[in-house]
Amino acid sequence: TQVCAAAAPPPQVCMDGNKTQDGDWTCVCPEGTVGSARGAAATCELDECLANTKCEAAGQACVEPNAGVHGDAFCQCPPPMGAQTAVGGAVARCEWDECADHGAKCTSVLQVCEDADNATMGTWVC
Repeated sequence: TQVCAAAAPPPQVCMDGNKTQDGDWTCVCPEGTVGSARGAAATCELDECLANTKCEAAGQACVEPNAGVHGDAFCQCPPPMGAQTAVGGAVARCEWDECADHGAKCTSVLQVCEDADNATMGTWVC
């Protein structure tokens, strides 16, 4: 309908699942925002993870716990690096002592495991 097309932020998309029933159309918010409303223009809230690509660029996941609440998105380290996070869409400092997982390979041949850089995977040596 005209209501969705004229709504801010434009353009919202009109979805009508049942064209034989009156009043069941829904305005859906455009990409980068979340929200919808039946029979009216939607209130669109910014999804900070869609707008912030720093997390993904660093190999981390962006988590948006509450769409519409500004500043609560956070970057989360991938497994097995644990649950380190950075609030506000900043990149988290991810660390993982690979010797904790791979050290037995070294000790089984009477060597010591060393991980020179806990922020970079694949840097452990015997």
